[in-house]
Amino acid sequence: MTSITEAPVPMAKAIQDIINERLRQLEKHGDQSHLPDGTGPDIELDNLPVVGWGTVSAERLAAWAKARCKAASQNEGGNGTITYEQILTEEWAEAIAESDPTKLREELVQLATVAVAWIEKIDNKERA
Repeated sequence: MTSITEAPVPMAKAIQDIINERLRQLEKHGDQSHLPDGTGPDIELDNLPVVGWGTVSAERLAAWAKARCKAASQNEGGNGTITYEQILTEEWAEAIAESDPTKLREELVQLATVAVAWIEKIDNKERA
């Protein structure tokens, strides 16, 4: 296989869904390549609920990740300090908390799309 046009139908559909979601994100949020990665050995995750919670349900983790993202997202009334790590963590946690196959697939497409956006940001920064 040398090109996307030769990809098996399920793979091509998955990639097309990621492209469609990426276009939707661009339309909704605009260019977000200015966001910091929010990762590294010295990064501390703020208000990590796992500490002291004992066993954590995926639903509770997803609620925490969503609230954390909202608090940092200027678009959601937060303080504007959102990072790609926070967005990816939210999408991952939402996927982990989902049991309906159709909704899980939607969450995984969103997760993959955020990862693609982050990759684009890294690649664009390297070209600059």
